[in-house]
Amino acid sequence: MFSRRSFWTAFLAAVGKLVLAVTPAVAAVDCAAETAALESIGRGAEIRIDPPSNESADGKVHVSWHAKSAAPLRTPVFIAIAIPGEVRFWVPPLPPVKPPLLNLANQVHKWDLPGFIALSPVGRGPLGLEFGNGQTRALVPLQQPGVRLTGAFDISNLAAGETVVKAVVVARTSCGERVVSADFGRTLNLKPGAPQIVVQDPYDIDQPQQVILSNDGRYRAHLFEGRYHVYDIKTGAKLADRAGTDVNFSPTSRFIVANAGSAGQIADAGYEAVDLATGDVIGGLHDPFIGFAEGDSFIVVGRGGWGALLVRSSLISRPVALAPTAAIEEPDDGLSIVHWGSCHACASWTDDMLSLDLDNGVLIFAGGQPIDPQSSFCAVELASGAENCAAQPNVFANAVAKAYGVLPFLPLKGWSSRTPFRFSHVYALGTPVRGSAEALNKDAKVLASLLQKHKELDPKTQRTEVAALAASTRVRGDWRSHVDIKPDAASPQKAAVSAPSELAELGLSGSAPLDRTPVPFVNSSSSLDLRTYWDGTPAQQKQIDAMIAKRTTGIEQRLIGDVPALKSRLGRYKIAVRADPMPRPLPLDDLEHGKFYLDETLEGLWRWELKGRPVWLMQLWATEGNGGVGEGTVTLLLGDAPGSVATGGRIIDLTKPLETFWSGQHGSSLHDKQYTSEHETQLKPQIYLDRYLVIASVAARTIAVIDLETVKVIRIFSNVPQSNLLANVILSPDARHVIQVNADHQFFL
Repeated sequence: MFSRRSFWTAFLAAVGKLVLAVTPAVAAVDCAAETAALESIGRGAEIRIDPPSNESADGKVHVSWHAKSAAPLRTPVFIAIAIPGEVRFWVPPLPPVKPPLLNLANQVHKWDLPGFIALSPVGRGPLGLEFGNGQTRALVPLQQPGVRLTGAFDISNLAAGETVVKAVVVARTSCGERVVSADFGRTLNLKPGAPQIVVQDPYDIDQPQQVILSNDGRYRAHLFEGRYHVYDIKTGAKLADRAGTDVNFSPTSRFIVANAGSAGQIADAGYEAVDLATGDVIGGLHDPFIGFAEGDSFIVVGRGGWGALLVRSSLISRPVALAPTAAIEEPDDGLSIVHWGSCHACASWTDDMLSLDLDNGVLIFAGGQPIDPQSSFCAVELASGAENCAAQPNVFANAVAKAYGVLPFLPLKGWSSRTPFRFSHVYALGTPVRGSAEALNKDAKVLASLLQKHKELDPKTQRTEVAALAASTRVRGDWRSHVDIKPDAASPQKAAVSAPSELAELGLSGSAPLDRTPVPFVNSSSSLDLRTYWDGTPAQQKQIDAMIAKRTTGIEQRLIGDVPALKSRLGRYKIAVRADPMPRPLPLDDLEHGKFYLDETLEGLWRWELKGRPVWLMQLWATEGNGGVGEGTVTLLLGDAPGSVATGGRIIDLTKPLETFWSGQHGSSLHDKQYTSEHETQLKPQIYLDRYLVIASVAARTIAVIDLETVKVIRIFSNVPQSNLLANVILSPDARHVIQVNADHQFFL
């Protein structure tokens, strides 16, 4: 197995010699003959530009291309399209059935990229390409082995009026830059788009906790507890009103990046980037490193587990055809290139190498301890996603140099790019440490120095004027309705109480929930009561154990009183450990008969009286080992109805029926000035109309509806919006709609 350092040394030595050997001297090139050959390729190419069907700026321009033949390897020839302004590219969704996973025996894999490289107006062209400078560009590299000779995309966020879309085949070789095809460009005259009614309050009632002014002076972000607003300073439009923490602008300020809530099973924060030019959201990002390259044209994500690295275009979107099949999955648009390069405990910034090489058109990955040895070293084409991997550096260097070596490869170690990475989020360096953690901090410091900071204003004293809204202002923003935030409703709990009356002000009505008695403590490891347990003295730990045992005994007695059948299934984890050093804390191996250890795993417990019959919902949660993977069970407990024959009640497992709703997802965020996990991990249940159990999960971003008469799951809603602020769920009187109410009093139907 090669270390990152030994690999890179061997790779540079091998590829350096090869690039020099196979790169011809300028004087030896017959430029006239080369131009004639490239013009032959250009004559076989066609680019078609079709205006929006409604011929207005709110439509999408459709662009398609076809080339009869590719260019010779390492001879840079591009199908090039240039569009003025900060536009966005859209590509067709992937087929509903995903292709099979990569066969690890294969050496070549193709990611589902659309075949072109998207560059922002401030991004440079590969090899100094001047065509389309200062405009948004789409480049199809015809010289690469994985070239897509046919493809298409749509363009959104166009300006009204005359728009000139440029399109040619252009070469950039040692003989200079030349257009080698006919001019396929088109001038479009677009009407203004249809007016849109946007309901928003451009003014903040609460004082923000923090105010950030973007370095380019275009945007101002107001940060509150668990949410943020972004304003366009020139127009006064509110561009974003979203749940999120840990907020920062991208280096060019086009994007704002925030932690939008827990990602789930591995307890990483789920970040998202909002394109402030178009309003589109890029999800699936993770901390601790989130960076940008080539004028914010690419996003790079470095994670602290599995040595995972992710790179994707920031300017291309693809609709997701189907919702995920399980709540733990993220919708996948297939536009991310991911490299799982190391062990579970390995950090990407210490164990992986990444080179983003726009000039040669490839990503190069190397992992110190890859899952599959054959993927130790990989090169991925930025346009098509064609991937070439090898286990040996010499073999890999030969293949990469011969296929892509237009310029010598970057002689840098670690993470590198032709233009420096700049990060919106970096690893939070801790106090001085020793051992492996010392190396972790040392490598992280190199990247942390590239953090792009924006101007922070004192919300109490410093002011940056935001323009008043005018009749000519094009107001962009999301269309969520919301009511004024009351001063006494700054938390999820308070918002849940005041929501029904405020919805009534807007003409919406919801059913009244059945009176509920929640158990006011948590025994799982997410409990605030256990925050000081592991750092405490033996005496302090014994005191906490005694407190948990006492309160658990009280609630167990009440449970048994309502559901006597539960008695045989209740156990104590502290006692079970004496007989088995490694007992499973949850009955996942036997959901029908396994033990419930409330002293170790109780996460949530709620009681209702339904027509005189006691109804309990019990949520247990644990995380085994050091992987941080959450597991959970959900159980419905029904007591005997009044006047019926005593049966001991019913114990109904909901873990399997609800596995796509919640299966242990967890997380933490800042609430009431301290980081807690109970809001994210603990479910939010209500019973409506004496029949329907409606449950929400913040961490899993889901809502479930269960018919208690049939004990059947009616519906599971996945990927609910802004779930980090979710405070309550309400069922409409006709049981046809669920209303999600958030802590900032925004609601979703």
